[in-house]
Amino acid sequence: MPDALDPTALVSGKRLLVTGASGFIGGRLLLRLTQLGAAHVVALDREPPAANPWLATLHAPNTSSLRLALGACDMADLEHALRGVDAIFHLAAVKYRPDGEPVADIVRTNALGTAQLVEACARTGVAKVVFASSLYAYGRMHGAPFDEDDIPTPRTVYGQSKRFGEELVALVRATTLRYMFVYGPGQAPKHGYPSVIVKSFVRMLAGEPPVVHGDGAQVLDYVFVDDAVDATIRALASVGDGRVYNVGSGAGTSIRGLVAEMRAIAGFPGEAETAPPDATAGTRRVARVDRIRSELGWAPTTSLPAGLAATLASIRAHPERYEREGAPDVRRA
Repeated sequence: MPDALDPTALVSGKRLLVTGASGFIGGRLLLRLTQLGAAHVVALDREPPAANPWLATLHAPNTSSLRLALGACDMADLEHALRGVDAIFHLAAVKYRPDGEPVADIVRTNALGTAQLVEACARTGVAKVVFASSLYAYGRMHGAPFDEDDIPTPRTVYGQSKRFGEELVALVRATTLRYMFVYGPGQAPKHGYPSVIVKSFVRMLAGEPPVVHGDGAQVLDYVFVDDAVDATIRALASVGDGRVYNVGSGAGTSIRGLVAEMRAIAGFPGEAETAPPDATAGTRRVARVDRIRSELGWAPTTSLPAGLAATLASIRAHPERYEREGAPDVRRA
């Protein structure tokens, strides 16, 4: 592997900042950067890292925490945080709440917050931004695999905010990553998108059947969190400047097939429960990953069965971290 694409060479000795560092992917990235020898990593989030139970025991001497809410913080405070930073991983975003999309929060954090960050980068001379975008920037729910050259047509406030963020970071030296469906240990209901994988494992461990909406023929592209983190770090390479990359497995998995695999891994004897079709009925969302493979030398290394097994093991090891109001009691298993 050329040094220009080697994660250790990209990170070692650098001063880095991670926004959204208390989140699912951000927390995992924070840990990985410390392992790779970053000189210093600033964890920026409106919640402290300890709010994420997977980071509660983090005591790395080369990290510091800063509580700032992008889009609502003082510009002077943000500029102070960025001074001396070599590169930023911008993962902070608002996406989901049970009562629907909080439009004002999404715009404030994802759009205005990104604009504020870009302006602060320009003022402080930050050399590189890696921006976490999303498949929702594409907008469409059917058809051929997503290609980075497709014309985006986002149809949700979240997707619009991510697409706007892509245009904003293009004003500085940046690489944009469009994550597909990232899963893995740490994706608890309290921290991040309520994944079908987490919800189904939680139900099975509590002795309840997983739920499949409609015929389960919906197809999604699942990528393990550690693979997504590796792609994120590789995006620091200069070859990725000004480029957009999909981060996915490049393979589609139906919900029906996913749940069958999960039942086998969990040893759950019962069948899945069928619920009425939802808004995802008939959808297919899969990425092409040729560009990131050829330009950044990245490819996912964790198979879906291995990733699912690791996710299940984390739930079994820390059931209290997956509890939420109205959820089955995981500890009954």
